[in-house]
Amino acid sequence: MKYNLIGLAISILWLAGCQASSTGSETKELAEIKSVTVKKPPSRCGMSPPVLNRDKITAMLIKSGKIAVTATPQEQSQQVQQFINNKRKAFSKKCRG
Repeated sequence: MKYNLIGLAISILWLAGCQASSTGSETKELAEIKSVTVKKPPSRCGMSPPVLNRDKITAMLIKSGKIAVTATPQEQSQQVQQFINNKRKAFSKKCRG
């Protein structure tokens, strides 16, 4: 029992020593780390996302019913271009605020 109490006291003192306050150099390092600000990537305003595949946009618009299945390729192309232009306008409005 006596040895258990001594072992417990030593363990408590050892743990308390591990949580001692940091030295001056460590606090300076921590202050430097906290003062560093993360730079945001440059804004992409004014640039709309690129159109990668017009065929997929056409298929999506046909599936959603915004383009008739019987529409000619020229009509489909016009609808796709109108869809892209509307997205670009919405993107530029979002960037302005």
